[in-house]
Amino acid sequence: MSDGTFVKSMLGQQVSSARCSAPMYGFGSSTRDKQHKIFLSSDHAKLEVNHLSPGPAVYSMRSTVGTQVDSEINSSPIWAFGTAGRFSGEVSKDKVPGPGTYEQRSALGAQVDGQQPSQPIFGMGSSTREKVAKVYISEHHSTSSFGGVNSPGPASYTLNPAVGKQAASLKENGPNWVFGSNKRFKNPDLETAAKLPAPGAYNAIGGVGVQVSSSKRSAPLPGFGSSTRQHQSKLFLTPAHEKINYGKASPGPLTYLPPITDMKRAPGDGGSTFGKCDRWYTRKIAARFADNPSPAAYNI
Repeated sequence: MSDGTFVKSMLGQQVSSARCSAPMYGFGSSTRDKQHKIFLSSDHAKLEVNHLSPGPAVYSMRSTVGTQVDSEINSSPIWAFGTAGRFSGEVSKDKVPGPGTYEQRSALGAQVDGQQPSQPIFGMGSSTREKVAKVYISEHHSTSSFGGVNSPGPASYTLNPAVGKQAASLKENGPNWVFGSNKRFKNPDLETAAKLPAPGAYNAIGGVGVQVSSSKRSAPLPGFGSSTRQHQSKLFLTPAHEKINYGKASPGPLTYLPPITDMKRAPGDGGSTFGKCDRWYTRKIAARFADNPSPAAYNI
């Protein structure tokens, strides 16, 4: 309220008898030990009977391997690594030697045992190609393999060219084409023509402007005029064209300056002037109303 009074809370115990006191909830301070002692019902008490029983980790489970204390359980054998030496035992006479004890002889080459035939041993020959060429196998083999071995190759023959003069009388001599040795301008006509000036040597006179030759007509030379706008406006072309120039010499609107004293004011108007009001008048008015408390200042 604006007078400074406060309104009581609607939660918790109410001072006014016309209002009901609402319950106030909070966090309990009881412990788990006290919670187990609270009696709710017989069924609930039965569920809480075994809460003090020992857990599974309390029981000590004996091992089922080795000697058993309980006579009802058979003792299982215990296996362990032996401690005897590796070669401590004596070799038995009945022990048969292993496969690596026997020496296996080769089946190739000369055999020591007379019951086994000796197999032939193949090796790389030491003969050369020249010796092999001299070995006679058959007449057909000699003809097909060594016929023409000592004959000259294709590169040994010298082929005469088919162009030009032929050494054999059975062949016709073909023409030989060569570059000519004659000079380029040896012909007097060609020498005279070579001395004539080229097309670029002639100086062509322009076809525009004054012509030097009397047989050619001089074309007009258009150019930019040197007349001014004032001089152009004085030219008379037609009466209709003269009407366009009417008023050009008249003064413009800015030339006229009507007197200020002759200005008539509107009835009831005292004249427009600058205001004399304070610049911060609106802010002062707003600050005056700002002293009042806002809606949030009231405590309802």
